Amino acid sequence: MKGVPTVRKLDEFLQQLLKPTEKIVDKQLSRFTSPGENYVSVLLRIVIKIEDTKTRNERTIDSVAKLVPETELVEGLFEINQTVGAEFHYYHSIVPAFDKFLKSQGFPEGADFAVQFYCGRLGLTDPKKADKDGIILLKNLRNDGYYVGASKFEGLDLASTKVVLDSLAKFHAAGIGYRYYYPDSFEEKLKLYIYTFNPEHLASIVFTTLIHTLEVSNEFSKEEIETIKAMYSSDHKNFDKNLISDVWRTMIHSDIWTNNIIIKYVKSEPVQAKLIDFQFYDYGTPSNDVIFFLLTSIKQSILEDQLDDLLDYYYKTLLKNLKKMDVIEEKFSKESFNEEIKLAMKNKEYFHILWMSQPLMEESFSNVGALKDQHPNQFLEWTEEHVYKVKYISRLCLERGWF
Repeated sequence: MKGVPTVRKLDEFLQQLLKPTEKIVDKQLSRFTSPGENYVSVLLRIVIKIEDTKTRNERTIDSVAKLVPETELVEGLFEINQTVGAEFHYYHSIVPAFDKFLKSQGFPEGADFAVQFYCGRLGLTDPKKADKDGIILLKNLRNDGYYVGASKFEGLDLASTKVVLDSLAKFHAAGIGYRYYYPDSFEEKLKLYIYTFNPEHLASIVFTTLIHTLEVSNEFSKEEIETIKAMYSSDHKNFDKNLISDVWRTMIHSDIWTNNIIIKYVKSEPVQAKLIDFQFYDYGTPSNDVIFFLLTSIKQSILEDQLDDLLDYYYKTLLKNLKKMDVIEEKFSKESFNEEIKLAMKNKEYFHILWMSQPLMEESFSNVGALKDQHPNQFLEWTEEHVYKVKYISRLCLERGWF
């Protein structure tokens, strides 16, 4: 593992944590994850020992610091000014607003889908613009029993899946409810960093292999393959967000898969999920997050046996939250929800799920630069599980009329 990267002006940054009579007496830095394991950030563990100079009492903060990626390739690919700025804004401004709103609506635990935020900075050059010295400091929840619930190759079990859907339903309800009561504030808080990520090179490479895989399988007609080609090749990046449903419009995570969720287990039973890595949040409907999560992050056997049950579980949980906020309307019907799933798949999520299948299902995809030199017309070598997955999702969309 590489050494710990240098964090410029760290001591100055950490002063934000201190009360007037406190000082830092020790700090220990180590890597929280292996280099490349987190695609868009470098994660460090920083354990900070603090002493009160008057009482001599001590306290320790065990934290995770999110830093800008260590390579220029990743910085350029992910538009770091946008992604760092978005996540800082999420923790600094959006979570406190959602937390206060939820508590006012009868949810005493507030925004418990979010990790505790200690402090952050956008950079050192311009306090209003993110740069390579951006840092976000969060609570290290491993000590509280939170972990990634499953390998991305295995997927979550049923109980863990439902815990994640609980947190998603609360997160989405917070956005819908906040917009219902404070529409101007909702637009103001979200519009600053709304961002649609489109990895054109990776998406082109996946497209070539996808179509070849479907053709040689002899399981799809020419007409079906043409439909899939058209769906995948649509202009997703420039989709008009004004077309998003006024009823269901909310803030969405937009990248909710196994590595972006941590789950607390008590005696091996999942009890709470936290949603992390908010670099790409966007306008959308709950269906965007829910269908992306279910089709990418749960065990295949559960997906095939219980997809409708899980969609229904999420929908009922969301409605329960909205009813508690007194924003329930007839427009939030199950038929409307089902239509939103269709629109989500058509406008973004089929494309999103399929290109993401490469980093999610191939061990050879070790980092975001793994395919930078591959020509778009070259076929990728997919595992049997990967081939099965893309065929399953494509057939599911065709059979359910999601195209």
